[in-house]
Amino acid sequence: LDLGCGTGRLLNRLAQEFPNLRGTGVDLSTKMLAQARQQNQHRQRIIYRKGNAEFLPFADREFEAVFNTISFLHYLNPQQVFSEVSRVLRPKGHYYLVDYTVRQGKKSLPISPNRIRFYSRQQREEFGQVAGLSCLGHHHLLGPVVLSIFEKP
Repeated sequence: LDLGCGTGRLLNRLAQEFPNLRGTGVDLSTKMLAQARQQNQHRQRIIYRKGNAEFLPFADREFEAVFNTISFLHYLNPQQVFSEVSRVLRPKGHYYLVDYTVRQGKKSLPISPNRIRFYSRQQREEFGQVAGLSCLGHHHLLGPVVLSIFEKP
């Protein structure tokens, strides 16, 4: 599952690398979903749906992995997103959160009046803990961008 899939680049790339992958992309933007569908090179294995990360339209334990790349900063209720991710993940499933972060000493940093926020590694861990996910670690990618990996027990 790719939350905030945008134009679908991540799922297309994953499908190219992993021939058995079946994926679903979710986004709130109709325009982004239209682009994702148009650029979908793996129509038999990837689908795109309109949906809200805070109220995912999927069954419990439906996915082995959830990816969230540079969209978490937009969510109005980040704890609810973590709870939904936990709900749709299978046991031993992983949540890969890639987004901007803030320096040590702050939990979050408001960036704009539109409620865009960057969250610290500590705050991400707290969101995960409340949702029943274990943090396996954080990996610095580029500049202030960090990958946080969570696992559902």
